[in-house]
Amino acid sequence: MVFVGAEDEKLLEEAYQAMKDPKYAITLGDSDNIFYPKDKDYIKLVEYSEGNARSVRCILPSDVFMKNKGYEKISDVISPPAAYKVPVNFNGTGKKRRAVYATVYSYSGISVKFNDGHKGVLF
Repeated sequence: MVFVGAEDEKLLEEAYQAMKDPKYAITLGDSDNIFYPKDKDYIKLVEYSEGNARSVRCILPSDVFMKNKGYEKISDVISPPAAYKVPVNFNGTGKKRRAVYATVYSYSGISVKFNDGHKGVLF
């Protein structure tokens, strides 16, 4: 189960729609680990408080980590941030379509408890 959260509800709606009708193969890790959902009902918008989990281990983008807003860190054991190249847009069409990548920095393996009322995409 994966929970993706954000303060911006418009961004969450865009993420939800993008996962319902992806323009690029969804992978879980590297490109060899393609995600094959059972059906289109594999994703839904939820309130964080709807889940049973008291805390989650997650990946936080460095800007969210630095703000320390909207969540409470449960553990002080934190790995240094890592750089990831993620697709943010596409150029071209058909067989000439190519992803445009941006480098983002994130902290992984952080245990946090989100504040109630946090919305997210669960898949």
